[in-house]
Amino acid sequence: MLKISQSLQRSSVEAAVMKESQGDGEGASVAAGRQRKVVPSRSKLSNFSPKEDMFLVKSWLEISYDPIINTGQKKEGFWARITSQYNNKRSSFPERSFRSLQSRWETIKAEASKFAGHMANVLRDNPSGISDADKTSLALANFADIEQYPFICMHC
Repeated sequence: MLKISQSLQRSSVEAAVMKESQGDGEGASVAAGRQRKVVPSRSKLSNFSPKEDMFLVKSWLEISYDPIINTGQKKEGFWARITSQYNNKRSSFPERSFRSLQSRWETIKAEASKFAGHMANVLRDNPSGISDADKTSLALANFADIEQYPFICMHC
């Protein structure tokens, strides 16, 4: 009876090892009595809308130009305050995390910096007879030609 029991255990372990080697990814761990940790899947939030970008930029400006705290803020505290202010202003938009807002800010900042360079080039050329709106349009066209994609943060 003992030999039959050992034989059955051995065959179930072998089956589990075979299942593992076939790519199931669960066999050997379960056979050894260990279970894999199940990580809950996170749902991806939608992309930022132009209005959310404006909430983020306004929150950043209000926190960074706070006359009471001024520059005496550490990075974590600064972004915690921005996150709090943004999430209070967001109305019906989804709540955003600290990291999500930081990442979006970096994107906006990089794009705005590139556009500022193109605008500076247009202003430096000082073409006569064109309005400020035409200069902005020319900078937008230069941005699209050089960067190979349109400037998407004009609303900021």
